[in-house]
Amino acid sequence: MFFMKPDKSRKQLVIDALMQHGKAMTLDQLSNETGILPIHIQQAVSSYDSPVVRVRKKTYDHISHFYPGRLFRFSPTDEELRLGIAYCKGGLEFFFSAWQTNPSSITIQFNEHLYILKRVCKAKEANSYFSGLKKLYTDLRLHPGDDVLFTCVDITTFTFSVSCDRLEKRDALKISIKNRLLADMVEDILKHSYSHAELEMFLVRRYLFTYPFDQPTPPDSLYKAIVKDPRFIFTPRDRISLQDGRVITGDIENMIGLKKYFFHTADGRDILVSIQTDEEFGGKYGWCTECWGRMVWEKNIGWRHANDECEIEEVPKEFWNFTELHTHIH
Repeated sequence: MFFMKPDKSRKQLVIDALMQHGKAMTLDQLSNETGILPIHIQQAVSSYDSPVVRVRKKTYDHISHFYPGRLFRFSPTDEELRLGIAYCKGGLEFFFSAWQTNPSSITIQFNEHLYILKRVCKAKEANSYFSGLKKLYTDLRLHPGDDVLFTCVDITTFTFSVSCDRLEKRDALKISIKNRLLADMVEDILKHSYSHAELEMFLVRRYLFTYPFDQPTPPDSLYKAIVKDPRFIFTPRDRISLQDGRVITGDIENMIGLKKYFFHTADGRDILVSIQTDEEFGGKYGWCTECWGRMVWEKNIGWRHANDECEIEEVPKEFWNFTELHTHIH
């Protein structure tokens, strides 16, 4: 065991240990190698922009070791095919950049040719796009409805290979199964999230780093995989109101929430319901995070405000395993 040198951060010591080891290491192994307590290792590598990722329980690896071979399904629109671009939405940008932010260029390999993609920034982030795809689309002989499969070759140089998944040859059943597995993974993440909603960037990176079902057939992009799933609300379709008073509309950042923890208002917002444990009696009760009034959950409609202060209903047991909910206006 050796101890931290003052000229290196804890994160850098963990990175050095993983790069020297060449594969995933458990927290105990990293602690023995670096002299850093396990809890401090977790704190050091927990930021979204860290190249160190938890790949299994109490096991971490450097992204450059496991990211090569990762697949991403991109479904270009007619507009993107016509203009030879790919909009920076739907997770593609996060797949290309991994833990880094906006690399200056992306290299695509196809049939021994190289294609260089450039990111074109617009005032509205949703309008930003990657240019340089027109020849690639032509060489792939893409038609409307075809999907493009990107595979990471080397994330340190932002190099990817590409293939085409033809509409007429696509295994729709297998993709739908992968989509369901992805949605289940997102649901589990949101169940344990403080606000039961997370930014798209966080969720996309979580599934890109840890989703184990992408080969050989990857799921659709995250939004496409969950768009018809009644478990979720998401911007820009929905307006998500969080405990801090922010209303997320999707104009700047996209967010996905677990629908059963929100109630839908007459003015079109989905407001977070905070479930808290009564310290005296131990039961769990819902509270509106906008007015902090009591909430009551019913299976057929979801959340509603209590009729009066005498209506005190504990969150029923069936709520915790409930997965489908239709919108109900209160």
